[in-house]
Amino acid sequence: MRNLLVMAVFVNIGRRKLTDRRIKSYLRVFLSIVFFIFLGVASANAQIINFTGDVESDFSGEGVFVIDDGDLDVGVPPQLPMGSISGWDIEKVYFFTNINQLYIGVDYFGIAGDADGDGLPGTPSAELSSIGGQDLPDMANSESLAIQMDLNQDSIFDVVAGVPGGDPPGGTLGCPNFDLNDCFGVYNYVNDTPAVSFLSLTGNTSNLFALPSSDIPDIEFNIENWNTLAGWDNVEANTCQTFEFDVQIFSGSFQDAVIGEDFIPSQTSTLTVSLEVCADCEGTIFGTIEPDECGVCFGDNSTCLDCAGIPNGDTEVDECGVCGGDNSTCTVVVTTPIPTLSEWGLIAMAGILGIVGFMVIRRRKESV
Repeated sequence: MRNLLVMAVFVNIGRRKLTDRRIKSYLRVFLSIVFFIFLGVASANAQIINFTGDVESDFSGEGVFVIDDGDLDVGVPPQLPMGSISGWDIEKVYFFTNINQLYIGVDYFGIAGDADGDGLPGTPSAELSSIGGQDLPDMANSESLAIQMDLNQDSIFDVVAGVPGGDPPGGTLGCPNFDLNDCFGVYNYVNDTPAVSFLSLTGNTSNLFALPSSDIPDIEFNIENWNTLAGWDNVEANTCQTFEFDVQIFSGSFQDAVIGEDFIPSQTSTLTVSLEVCADCEGTIFGTIEPDECGVCFGDNSTCLDCAGIPNGDTEVDECGVCGGDNSTCTVVVTTPIPTLSEWGLIAMAGILGIVGFMVIRRRKESV
């Protein structure tokens, strides 16, 4: 639509002889269109998160919910070098939604999936190999990230997002390696073991930003058509609405010897994700257009001025027509209306009857 507007302007210019006045007119129209396009782009950018690989920075805007897992809590065997931090240990998990999409960022203390924490995800260290552990590439086989979600908060998980660590009991996912390349997505939930709670894909597209590496150690992804999956309604213009669901998060492997797993908040409990979504006066989610002081979108505060020119002010005009006056600048003249002819007749009749009555009373008194 915007492209058509620009084309229409230039086609019209080509058909007319240019004058200074017309050039100025066309310039004003063109600048208005540019402003309209810029406004649309700015509004759209306010609704999304552009992944860069830096989870903390990417999820730093309005409307983000953060789960802080605190300190290191995934144990590593003494055979690994002192100070080793497992790639299963999650520091924080970030959530953001614009209703249509849900964005999730998993911030690890080390490199996601680097089981032994040697800085080489996908390659087991000599120490890990010596105790029979594996560190597989791209979270393959039993390595898993499972974000289980109870969308209607009835204590039963509905969907799970991430990468499974194997087929569910009695089911087949059809993933060759069960890794981030083959199996990452959003699944219907099936049982209480997180790594194999992935039953079948929900049909929602999920976009993984990048495979974990030393340059991009964390996991970022979004889920499309989230409002349909979660059953969320749109947010009305100039209002805010809070959406909630419960989560339990698992990160770990069954093939890394005795390296621990991370459960957030624990293996038997959940946390509530609470996301406040706001729309500006134009209805754009997390937009920046605010109503004027009169409550009018794109207004200029002119529709609710009092007589002193103050928006929503309480200064009024007095009976003398003076703004903020006290009715003292004008004299109120009280006039008596002139009787009509019929009214004069009634007055005369009343007078005659009064005189007659007076004379009758006087004669009665004289005759006594």
